[in-house]
Amino acid sequence: MGILDKAKERATQLAGQAKEKIEDVKEKRKVDDMYRDLGKILYRQRTQDGRPTDDAEIVRLVAELREHEAQEARSAASTASTASTASSSSSTPTSSTSTSTPTSSTPASSTSSTMGTGETFQAPTSETATPFPE
Repeated sequence: MGILDKAKERATQLAGQAKEKIEDVKEKRKVDDMYRDLGKILYRQRTQDGRPTDDAEIVRLVAELREHEAQEARSAASTASTASTASSSSSTPTSSTSTSTPTSSTPASSTSSTMGTGETFQAPTSETATPFPE
């Protein structure tokens, strides 16, 4: 293999890595934007009257964030599985870490979510909404 072929192959590898990194950054920005939007809506509801569409928007954002978390969990499990398979061929024993994908029996239209932190988030309704203490 000539030096130019090696350089071309390496450039192709680097281009692929750069594309993956760009996609990761785009996805992180999208998630950050969803969290920011969720915070803006909740702040607006607590400090102002809010809008009639706020609850539906909260449900939509929480569902998208949950889906993103589930995709990350699947990706992490896939990566761990690949790493486990590669290391199982070696003679050194390794421990395996199990990653479970969060599941929910709550319908998508519900306004309750654990948001991947173990804490339960309940979107305020007119009955449960309370202003910040003054």
